[in-house]
Formats: sequence, structure tokens, C-alpha cells
Amino acid sequence: MIIDAIGFAIKIVIAAGLIIPLSLPKTSLIKADKVGIYALLSVVAFAITSISESLETGIITGAFLIAMGIVSYTEFQKSDEWMTGLKEVAPFWLVAVIGMCVGAGMILQAIILTAIFYYIINYLPELISGKKNSKNNTEDS
Repeated sequence: MIIDAIGFAIKIVIAAGLIIPLSLPKTSLIKADKVGIYALLSVVAFAITSISESLETGIITGAFLIAMGIVSYTEFQKSDEWMTGLKEVAPFWLVAVIGMCVGAGMILQAIILTAIFYYIINYLPELISGKKNSKNNTEDS
């Protein structure tokens, strides 16, 4: 019983901690002042998935995904452009998926997912364009 509680607490820390690399200053998908709310979202997704798995039902997780869809839809309605809405909603879904992976016991997959997204956000544009990030170019000028 105690070991289960300790394992649950460790997973909560992992779910929240995996959000931190996505807020590092290079391009920061998640702004520094919003790291806490996104970490909280990851922990909530973790808890909902973990509880849903313990109860052996997908209804709770499904309801969470529906709620996220509604929030995403309202965000898209507020934005003028599709890409602007996507930039606002992408971190929301990303941290929820990371939390859900941890909640389902797929910690290695959550770590790999975080690393892949960090790479995609920070280094893939440079590789595709063949030049340094635009932030680095403005500093060099």
C-alpha cells in the first residue's frame, strides 16, 4: 500500500517534470510563465488515466479527451488564423498526452515523446532550412 503511494507520487513528479524541457529558452513551445499550468495539466491527465486504468474503464479518459476537444475548439474560434490556433492548442494536447503516457505506465514512451518534441521544436527547423535559428541570426547581426 505504501509502495503504491510512493510509486504514484514518483509518477506525478515525472509527469510534471517532463514538461520542463518544453519550456527551455531556445524556442520554448511553453512560455516560462505558463509552465506551472501545463505541468498541472500533465498531472491531471496522469491522474485521470491512472484512475481510469485502475477502475478498468475508458469512460473517464474519454470524458477528459472530450473536455480537451471542447477547450481546443473554443481556442480555435478565438484565433483569426488556423496556424495561430494550432500554436495555442498544440502544447495543451502535447502535455496531456505526456501525462496520459505516464498514467498508463508508459514512462519510457513519455520520455521519448518529450525528447522527440523537444528535438522537433528546437532543431528540425534549422536542419530543414540549412541555417541557424532566426533568433540566433538576429543576435549575430
